[in-house]
Parts: sequence; structure tokens; C-alpha cells
Amino acid sequence: MASSARSQESSLPSGWAFHRIPCTSVDIIDELSMLRGAFDEDGFICLSSVFDTVTVNRLREAATTNFDECFRRLHECGHTNFPQYCQEQDGRHEYALKVGIKAGFREIVMRSPGRFEMPYGCNKSPFADDDIVRNKDLLQVVCALLSDDKNIRHQDSADDSFYLCNASIVTATPGSANQGWHADGGHINLQSHEPCHCFNVFIPLVD
Repeated sequence: MASSARSQESSLPSGWAFHRIPCTSVDIIDELSMLRGAFDEDGFICLSSVFDTVTVNRLREAATTNFDECFRRLHECGHTNFPQYCQEQDGRHEYALKVGIKAGFREIVMRSPGRFEMPYGCNKSPFADDDIVRNKDLLQVVCALLSDDKNIRHQDSADDSFYLCNASIVTATPGSANQGWHADGGHINLQSHEPCHCFNVFIPLVD
């Protein structure tokens, strides 16, 4: 059984392996180069223990509060029929919003039935705190992924050559379907493969 498990694991893309972010390692450049290689090969990497349990719990509690508050305020302004994201009608979910940007708001949109993306509140604490958006360990990896091979040794967490262009909470409510594969943006060159110019950073707030 153990041999079979190792065999199956080795067949997975290297990006699925959980990597610990280098902090004080003497081999930090080698580790960052390895992460860059895994990202270039698979298009993603998984990082372990970026934030501690206390921080994750704080973010989750704030996300839940903002989610509830957003729908309550939409209802108070007359935009929805009830003050929560959905209500049950004859055993079926009736959602406060329809699917799509045109049926949503700047603060929140339902991307698919039961799955919401919410920028509301992400420009405030705790999501905008420096220990989140300027996390030193995470920025080391960000710098490595957005640099070219020649400059990777000279990047540091104070680099201002990149910026955070969007922050939001994605909430999959009970009963929502699995999210389909999709691209968040188009290619900048359809003829040749270009280096990464932007990417998403997902922080799971639940297991």
C-alpha cells in the first residue's frame, strides 16, 4: 500500500507538493529557483504555513462578517428581496442575486449558483493589513515568480515593480456546484509563450 501511494504521488504535478516558504535558509536562492521552476512547469504552486492559525481564523471571521453585512446592506438599500444570500423556497435555494456581473454589484457578484466573489471590505483591516498584503515570506516568492532568471538573486520584499491589482473573498455556500475551469484573463501573446505577468494568490480560510 505504501509503495502504491508513493507511486501515485510521484505522478502528480510537482506544483501539488506543499512547499514551505524560505525565510532564513542559506539556500534561499536555490529554493526560490525551485519554486519558480515548479510554477513555470505546472502553472501553479502550493505553499504551506504562510499564515498561522490565529491569522487565518481572524481572516475567516472577518470574511463571514463582511459577507453577512454586505447582503444586509443591499437589502436595506432595496436591491434584494431578503437580507441574506439565499432563502429556501419549496426545498430549493432562492438566491438574493442572479448569476453574472450585470446582475451583481461592485461589492459582490454571484459567479455561479451559490458561489460569490466579494471585494466588499477587502480594502480594510484585517485584509489590508501589512502582515497580509506585505507578508515578507510571501513577497519573496512573488518577486521570484515575476522576475526573470537573471534578476531572481536581486529581488527582495521591498520591490515595487509589481502591485496588488485586486483583492476579494470567494465564498462557496452549501449546495453550490464545483467551479468550472476558466481563465481570469486573456493571453498577452497568442503566438509565443511569455513569462508570467500576473497571477492569483489564493489563501484558503477553511480546510
